[in-house]
Amino acid sequence: MYFIDRLYEIAPETKDLFPFGDDFTKPQFTTHVLNLMNALDFAVQYLDNPDVLIPKLRELGETHAVFELTD
Repeated sequence: MYFIDRLYEIAPETKDLFPFGDDFTKPQFTTHVLNLMNALDFAVQYLDNPDVLIPKLRELGETHAVFELTD
């Protein structure tokens, strides 16, 4: 919750990118946070194994590109 709250503080326009907006009680928020935590855990686990990590990061990039999130 802190991460998303801080993101909104730094870049308020990002609220429109998430289906839960600023309602952290919605199930979509919990789902998104769990996915984020799993992605971070995966990245840390495979930091020393770019053959595994890079394809996963590319996959994440492709899924987010649909939302025109390219940065």
